[in-house]
Amino acid sequence: MNASLIGLTGGIGCGKTEVANILSRNGFYVIDADKIGKKIVEDNPSVLHELVHAFGPGIIDESGALKRKELGHIVFADEIKKLKLNQITHPHLISEIGFAIVSAQRDGWKRIVVDAALIYEAGMESMFDKIIVVYADLPVRIARIRARDRFKESDIINRIRSQMDLEEKKRRADAVIVNNGTLEDLEKTTLSVVNSF
Repeated sequence: MNASLIGLTGGIGCGKTEVANILSRNGFYVIDADKIGKKIVEDNPSVLHELVHAFGPGIIDESGALKRKELGHIVFADEIKKLKLNQITHPHLISEIGFAIVSAQRDGWKRIVVDAALIYEAGMESMFDKIIVVYADLPVRIARIRARDRFKESDIINRIRSQMDLEEKKRRADAVIVNNGTLEDLEKTTLSVVNSF
């Protein structure tokens, strides 16, 4: 395996996090972009202030913490608002992911995976040696999201539509992992893909 820095992406409900867990158990250092994104808002009051200015005080609770579901309802139903959110958060996210990669490399990690839904949308593809897209059929995705997040179907569809088309991601990827089956199938496919690099 020559690719030392892998971008792992895919649409909501495709099983990207499960693939990241498989890779973590098999000797990869995994950087979770969602966790970094949450930390950026928690640790950087200016980012939270920008979000409140852009989307209104209804996105924070009484303690001043971001109400993610409320923000999600706003941005996933409106393309312009989603673009505004990305304009505010993506520069911070890209920078922090870069720092996390350098830190992992300094710590001696040779195989690093960045688990990030928005690799293409954020223009991060040049950061990686290889990019893997995790794919699942739409009914499978909807069932997974409903079971995991308890969203209404309209919210699920809005979130799916807000992301780049999976077919476009598949065309741009170095490899595609289809995840419509069992966890055992997913592990076999995942290890086969990364060992082919």
